[in-house]
Amino acid sequence: MGTASGSPAPVLIRLQRDIQHYSLYQALLCLLDQLQQSYPGETPEAHYRRVRFCANPGLGFAARDIEQLQIEHDERGLHFVLQLNLIALSGASSPLPAHQVELALGDDPGCGNVRALFDLCNNRLQRLLLPIWQKYRYYSRFRSGASDRLSSNLLALAGLHNTPESGPLQAHRLLPCLGLISGKAQSADSIAAVLRHYFRSPSITLEQCLPRQVSIPDEQRSALGRNNSTLGHELVLGSHIMSIAGAFRVHLTQLDWNDFHRFLPPGQDHQTLHNLLAFLLRTPLQYDLRLQLQASEVRALHLGSRNTCRLGWTTWLGSPAGDPVILLCSTTKDGLHDCN
Repeated sequence: MGTASGSPAPVLIRLQRDIQHYSLYQALLCLLDQLQQSYPGETPEAHYRRVRFCANPGLGFAARDIEQLQIEHDERGLHFVLQLNLIALSGASSPLPAHQVELALGDDPGCGNVRALFDLCNNRLQRLLLPIWQKYRYYSRFRSGASDRLSSNLLALAGLHNTPESGPLQAHRLLPCLGLISGKAQSADSIAAVLRHYFRSPSITLEQCLPRQVSIPDEQRSALGRNNSTLGHELVLGSHIMSIAGAFRVHLTQLDWNDFHRFLPPGQDHQTLHNLLAFLLRTPLQYDLRLQLQASEVRALHLGSRNTCRLGWTTWLGSPAGDPVILLCSTTKDGLHDCN
């Protein structure tokens, strides 16, 4: 890409030469892309202001959207002028009476003034074409990192904030899953699908109804002759009860060495997984995390500074039978601990 004060880049020269073969929206997107490369610090609105529109004053049949493209350089930088054959106050598509349209056809100064007046209005009118076309074409409005307004609004409807201050959760990666997240019914399959998409891992599944021992609070325990002692209604023997209603397990299988370390407590995605589950779960359920390392990825333990194994996480005596597994049990909302 050439500089803003230098000669046009080769891609712009080719675009200017072949502009009549482009539709209006194709050409505009190409020009805006070139402006983004030349002025990366400017906003998309500022890039669009560097494009000016005018109308082709000719009254002949228009066989194309764009008549010509002019590339201008001045002290403000690079600018483009597009001469269009559609939706204008002058030219063949004008709604004005013919005798008024013909005033802009000549080459004398008077006709030039009329043409400039018409183009002043044409620029404001034709500038609306791209936003109108983009309104129902989300792919053309999308900006890297979901920084466009529509993406931010969609994420806000789901309770997400796409800002660096929102924590380790990258909200823009959840855009394709907003339908699953915002649905009234929540299932293990939908949560697993969101996890697989976010972490780009096809080997994530959820095991439902995980048995666990639940401690009975003191005020709910049975005391013969005092409280909770009605047989068949509230009488429970002991201080604990087995339950399958409040826990599940997340299985991450067939992990290679790097992915295995990503989800361990010191790993970069461990806290992200915890935050994502906390966001997805509408009911505060307890969960475990089961990591399965491929047997072929197991590395030998060597004492020394270059040792890649970590005691308690990726250290085995001898060769493990099958794929080694680490089970992380949830304790509180603050994290997981090893429960092997």
